[in-house]
Amino acid sequence: MLRSVSTPSKWLFVQSASNWVDLIAILPFYVENLAQQDSLGAFSVFRVVRLVRVFRVFKMGKSSEGIQLMGRTLVESFKILNILLFTTLIAMIVFSSAVFYAEEAYVDNPYAMEFASIPRTFWWCLVTMTTVGYGDASPQTFWGRFVAIVTMFLGILILALPITVIGASFSGQFDRQIFESRIEKYCTVSEGGERVMDSAKLEVFLRDMDMRGNLKIPLPKDSKAVQDILDEFDVHKNNKLDRAELKALITEIVVDPSDFTGVTVQKLAREMHELRGQVTMMQQQMQAQLAQQSAQLDQLLALAMPSRVAASPNKDPTQHFMHAGETEC
Repeated sequence: MLRSVSTPSKWLFVQSASNWVDLIAILPFYVENLAQQDSLGAFSVFRVVRLVRVFRVFKMGKSSEGIQLMGRTLVESFKILNILLFTTLIAMIVFSSAVFYAEEAYVDNPYAMEFASIPRTFWWCLVTMTTVGYGDASPQTFWGRFVAIVTMFLGILILALPITVIGASFSGQFDRQIFESRIEKYCTVSEGGERVMDSAKLEVFLRDMDMRGNLKIPLPKDSKAVQDILDEFDVHKNNKLDRAELKALITEIVVDPSDFTGVTVQKLAREMHELRGQVTMMQQQMQAQLAQQSAQLDQLLALAMPSRVAASPNKDPTQHFMHAGETEC
């Protein structure tokens, strides 16, 4: 209540998820008191809300970079998680149905109750596909065990392929976080116990990124242009960038760290292609100049020794000129 009264922006306070966690964490106390005072027990069912007190641990994500990293990975991998859930659901229905019909007629199975219906077989299928193998249910018929073997192998493939993509996403998020931390450490200076962005260091960083081809925007021409970029991302207008503002700046002006190598190779390939074109153009110009000089030399020889040049048209004019000069000498 004190924080809600003293906050400068009530709307931002309401939008904060951590504040809602605090509210949900203290509600069970009042709900329990209301349930105890209720003689009819109409609110007794709400005693289960005491469980929401554990939600307070989610506030750790506000200060834990590891939890934030996991959260960003899950958000980025939302599509592949949907694919994983969908394929797992299909496989669970198919394999559970197959095992149910394979074990349906085996009355001596001590675990027959676990295969009494297709929905009850879902538990065995999930445990088998995830390679947990509790052993509380197992098929006893030949065809049931055959389906179990197929379930094991295909379960590994169904789970492993999407999880590999999620792992790659986590690796990319981790590289991005390390990159942001290095930029924050390199491009900032300490002023009054706080880290403040230094435009001179940022200019050097942008020049290095441009040299590697990892800069999305044109390279700023001078320090004033760099300062304009800082002012653009300084939302609070306090001449410094917090972590969120710095992250937004890096995202907008720098290529994703996972694409650094590919972008640099592409830049080198473009530069090599341009250099090859320049070399080809220079060769063509040199050949044109040589042809022009050869034509001018022929004209000079024709003017200087018209009779000798005409007498031996199949010979090189230069050799003829040198031979004539030796003879005269």
